[in-house]
Amino acid sequence: MTKQDVFGTQAGVNASRALAASMWSPRSLIYRLSSAVKPLKLALLYAAMRTKHRKFWQLDPNLAISLANLPPLESPKYLGLEVINTCNANCVFCEKQFSRREPAVMSSDFARRTITDAISLGCTGITFSCMISEPLLDKDLYGKIQHAYAEARRMGRSVRVWVITNGTLLAKNDNYKRLIDSGLDSLSVSTSSFDKTEYEQIYRIRKYSQMLEGLLLLLEENQKANYPVDISISIRTGRSLAAILLDSDLQLVLPFVDLRHVTMDFTHTYYDRDPRIEAMLTGRMRLRKNIAAELRKRPCEEAYSVLVTPHGIARMCSCQAGPLFNATGQDELVFADLNHVSLPEALRTRRKAYLNKRFMLGDMPSVCKHCDLYRPIPAVQ
Repeated sequence: MTKQDVFGTQAGVNASRALAASMWSPRSLIYRLSSAVKPLKLALLYAAMRTKHRKFWQLDPNLAISLANLPPLESPKYLGLEVINTCNANCVFCEKQFSRREPAVMSSDFARRTITDAISLGCTGITFSCMISEPLLDKDLYGKIQHAYAEARRMGRSVRVWVITNGTLLAKNDNYKRLIDSGLDSLSVSTSSFDKTEYEQIYRIRKYSQMLEGLLLLLEENQKANYPVDISISIRTGRSLAAILLDSDLQLVLPFVDLRHVTMDFTHTYYDRDPRIEAMLTGRMRLRKNIAAELRKRPCEEAYSVLVTPHGIARMCSCQAGPLFNATGQDELVFADLNHVSLPEALRTRRKAYLNKRFMLGDMPSVCKHCDLYRPIPAVQ
């Protein structure tokens, strides 16, 4: 198949429109634009704008705001449960390849207790699994998901639950159907492009056919059930968007992509969580650029989240984990061992209060000063 075959036919036009419409923001505007702009031009325009989401911090990073204008840090709005710390992939961009932590699975009782505590504190979002792992390897994943919804109903609260997976186990044991039936709000499938060679080069496993089969089954099941789950397909690639659009297997996926329930995104930039990752990247892949430490005047949004590891370690920020944490499970953002105290008690410890104060004053821990995921919270008017 040539570039002319894709971009010169109505099928190619429709495919390009569907992909671009699902990836752009605001989606409705791009959908209208795609009717007037040639597909190739639209694809190249998107490629030029691919880092738009990283510029949100430029709105006003130096705005001086008083502590009274900041939401309190005492209660987490988001809980990241690392229900398992192992993975069946070996991605070139992931720090898991350097991790020396002992393999572990979060016990069902501990997970349920932590979920109950988080929801009682007003937590509105729970993710499985937020770190460097494959949650579908956890045999009790669905029990933990169901517990979150059951506790939210019991307390009269609302909670949004989502799962991040590499998709290789979707077809196994009907996981695709169980996920759709679980009541899950969102599911993110992290994969490479729909090219087997690049997939094996980046994910370094020979499971492309399993991923594709499982993804198609998932999308079909979600469509049959009238889209109960919002699905995002995140493409990790070293190639251009124009090249991705030529992948023949992508044409199998595009019919399921709409403007609301099934979306796609792609990136060339990756988290700088370990300096050794850069040497592993291929093609157009590169590390994200960091925001200068002196511009980080507000607490990061991730300061309002809590990560809990399979071993029960509670840590501020469920996103960034540097080499020290991946090697030892300990760093500056760790504030409690939930094997000895409950989550509500942990949030009232002197260590947590100390971290809260540092974030509020802009004196961030060293692990945060060069983090490429810094997202300043907006001032409360």
